[in-house]
Amino acid sequence: MVHRSGPTFFAHQAVLLNLPGRDLDGLFAAPRWQAAPAARFLNLPEVGGRRLADFGVSASSRAGSAGGLSESERTRLRDRGLTPEMIAEFERMQAMLNADRTTAAEASSPSGIADALIAATGVAWPVWERAGQELLEAVMPLESEQVAPVFASGGSTDDRTAILQRMGVESATLVSEFPITTAVFGYSRIDYRPDTCWVNAFPADPEQGGRFPVFVNTTAADAILVRLDPLVVVEWIRANGLAVTLPAASSPLIAARAFFVALFDGLQLRETLTADLGVARMAFGLLHTLSHFLLRQASLLCGLEATSLSEYLLPRAMTLAIYCPHHAGATIGAVSALFEQSLVDWLNRCLTTRRCVYDPVCGEAGGACHACSHASETSCRFFNVNLGRQFLYGGVDPHLGRLQVGFLDFAQTRVGR
Repeated sequence: MVHRSGPTFFAHQAVLLNLPGRDLDGLFAAPRWQAAPAARFLNLPEVGGRRLADFGVSASSRAGSAGGLSESERTRLRDRGLTPEMIAEFERMQAMLNADRTTAAEASSPSGIADALIAATGVAWPVWERAGQELLEAVMPLESEQVAPVFASGGSTDDRTAILQRMGVESATLVSEFPITTAVFGYSRIDYRPDTCWVNAFPADPEQGGRFPVFVNTTAADAILVRLDPLVVVEWIRANGLAVTLPAASSPLIAARAFFVALFDGLQLRETLTADLGVARMAFGLLHTLSHFLLRQASLLCGLEATSLSEYLLPRAMTLAIYCPHHAGATIGAVSALFEQSLVDWLNRCLTTRRCVYDPVCGEAGGACHACSHASETSCRFFNVNLGRQFLYGGVDPHLGRLQVGFLDFAQTRVGR
């Protein structure tokens, strides 16, 4: 083959949400800015209905001037008949009001919210600081005006709410403008997996001082965000015999959400998670496997090739996204139509598609092969590791042994209680 033909190389790339705009410059300039998206993710009362862009206003500008009256102002007040005692009392009251404004502004700033965040979750600040970028990506798409959420709770009893509850899903949201940035920084031959290939950088550009080029493409995408119910995930892990200790938070839901933020802190999720990280393997294996199953079923329903769809995982938020970049006009609207017209059928297929053509061999070996759980290297950013049908339906895991109950079966049983 020609050395530059498609089958002879694997492109290596980083994919990220190209979210922050100039309206967030003030937020990023604030100390401990990571507290704002974390508090929005947890729905803490300290953030109220504020958007992330609202946190860019500094505490000092909101508090107003803390200075007293000038001499000319005192003279004008005396000319109007106010005594020195009355002017002094006015200055004292003005100082009290300014102090109250400063205190309130500091409490509503990211630094003040960070203190409330730690108190509400029992999780140390360094964990939230390292999770800031991922939680920003979990919150920002939902602040767009072009979103259509469906919640598992909220009083509705329609089919879409029912299927979310049966699958242990907290919410499913259609995002019409999901800004994906792909940065290709090199390539490899023969294979693409870590420790099995050599990554080659693209040739240095002499016109750019010998720096190595990184080819970047930013595109809008239709995306469906699926967020798992953290309380159901915790109960499922415990049902399989693993111990889960939640932080001392202000509510069970906040405790469960904070638990997963701390659980994935510092983990290398592109490497196999073994039995000593059993809880993390269960949680990430569930999210990753469900993502691949949803991607495969989405391809069948919306008429796109599986390689045209990709996943984006936010493990700390127990959230996955299935998206289709708008590289071609024919793809526009396919994912939107899937959400609007076939959401129930799409999710229900994951409840019923349990078998693999290579069973029982595949099931006994971990339930992950190209015919059931694997996705193409262009769709999966985690090299098809930490996967297995046992996380969804129960069975043998090569590192954890037999799982007594799969998540989807557990979630359906829980709804029937």
